[in-house]
Amino acid sequence: MIVVVKYALAQDYINTAITYYNRGNDHYTKAEYDPAMSDLNEAIRLAPNLAVAYLVRGNVYKALGSSDSAINDYTKAIGLPGLGTADLANAYVWRGSAHYTKAEYNLAMSDYNKAIRLAPSLAAAYADRGSVYNALGSYDSAITDYTKAIGLPGLGTANLAKVYAGRGDVYYSTGSYDSAISSLRAKCLREVSRFVRRELG
Repeated sequence: MIVVVKYALAQDYINTAITYYNRGNDHYTKAEYDPAMSDLNEAIRLAPNLAVAYLVRGNVYKALGSSDSAINDYTKAIGLPGLGTADLANAYVWRGSAHYTKAEYNLAMSDYNKAIRLAPSLAAAYADRGSVYNALGSYDSAITDYTKAIGLPGLGTANLAKVYAGRGDVYYSTGSYDSAISSLRAKCLREVSRFVRRELG
């Protein structure tokens, strides 16, 4: 009987934690970071092994510019059971991005490589790894990754424009001015398209 009661209480905690997680994630998607943080903290207090709560709280920390806290949460999420392949690949991409922000390029590269091994069609991993190659002066590899990212679905107009800009920057750095102009023109067209769609609702 005691075991049954304890199990029921544990399930109640988990269900409540998931409710807080869902609400916190909703706040995060709306850029409401303070209430998101509050809900995710409560979810983690109730269910310390809820990997997705650490994952989203890491995103909140990253959005707030707290790269070290973001890395800690992503690392915690990666080390816990419960993440599917897609979420795990994203966790590596997001942790890599936090490392990139701190100019920890080798750590970022390692995370992007792991993400690509898990999800070979994850455009964001190639786009971000391209930025690491660019920062390290490995321009051919940067162009290869940027081009791969451009050819895959999933980036969205704004991020795709950034990838074209990144590739254009690499082409310019290597003296390939015609290619740079072509890539930057594609960026401009996507920015205009995004503006028009936003204005037209």
